[in-house]
Parts: sequence; C-alpha cells; structure tokens
Amino acid sequence: SKLHAVQVNGVNVTGKNVSICIIDSGINYTRPDLGGCFGAVCKVIAGWDQRNNDPDPIGPDLSHATLVALTAAGNGANGLNLGVAPDANIVAVKMFPDESNEGGTSDLLASMQFCLDNAEKYSIKAISMSFGTPSPNLFSNYCDNFQPSRTLLMNEAVAKGIWPVAGSGNEGNTSAIS
Repeated sequence: SKLHAVQVNGVNVTGKNVSICIIDSGINYTRPDLGGCFGAVCKVIAGWDQRNNDPDPIGPDLSHATLVALTAAGNGANGLNLGVAPDANIVAVKMFPDESNEGGTSDLLASMQFCLDNAEKYSIKAISMSFGTPSPNLFSNYCDNFQPSRTLLMNEAVAKGIWPVAGSGNEGNTSAIS
C-alpha cells in the first residue's frame, strides 16, 4: 500500500497501462482478485500454454503462478489480495505442466520469446520468472555463460525496456544462487 501512493511525474505508480508477463505454472484467472476472466477486457489479457501448445494458460488456484500474479497485480476485489501494481494487466505463460515446476531450457526460451514477441501488442514492461538450477549449478556471481541463449533473451528484454525479474534460491541453498 505504501507504493500505491508513490508518484512519478504526478502519476501514481499502480501499473496502469502496462502488463506483466508471468512465466510459471499457469494462473487461475477465474479468481475475482485476478479479474475473474481471460481475454482483452480482463486483467489476464492474454497468454500461452507452452506445455500444451494452446492459448489457455489456466493453472490451479493458489498455485505458485497464481500467488505470483496476486502479489504483482491482484486487484483487491471483494477485499482480497491487493497487489503491488493493482492496475497492471497480466500476460500468463504456462511453462510448467503442474506444481512440480519442472521444465526444460527450451520451454523457458520459448516462453520468454512469447513475452518478447508480444511486448508491444500487450505493453509488457516486466517478465516475471521463478526458476532454479539443481546442484551442482549454483553460482556466487553472474551466470551469463551457463545458458548463453537465455542471457541473450534477457538482454533483448532490457534493450526493449522490459525488466526481467527472476526468483532465485528456489532450491533452498543459503550460500549460492540457483
């Protein structure tokens, strides 16, 4: 709520007129605090199911992706979940097949590419990703050489004015970044 009062050039920072592309396990957009629907007139305006190769990125209620979407852009409907950017739209990309959250590099790259290819159409200004690498792929510094193709897409996003945000440490390591 403190952020909602912040202004830039006299405008409150609430996410109005921008979208967040969330790459994860699919979003339950039927929740009232996520707009209750899917499509152009809804909060979740578009998406893609990378796993099933179809345009419906629905996921389970209270899945990790749904919680990420609520934290980022929940609209507070019915007194529920007011997110950091409650006026932002969401573009959902279902990369993981279920809550096991296991997906390959090719799925991640295709999901990121979907966000980049649709950035102008949906006014995407951030890409949210939650993933980790299994041991022994733990890093104490930059990991650009680990997957150069991912690094290229991240750099492309930044060049387009899109901020890639990646949750890290998902494997629970306390001495390195996964």
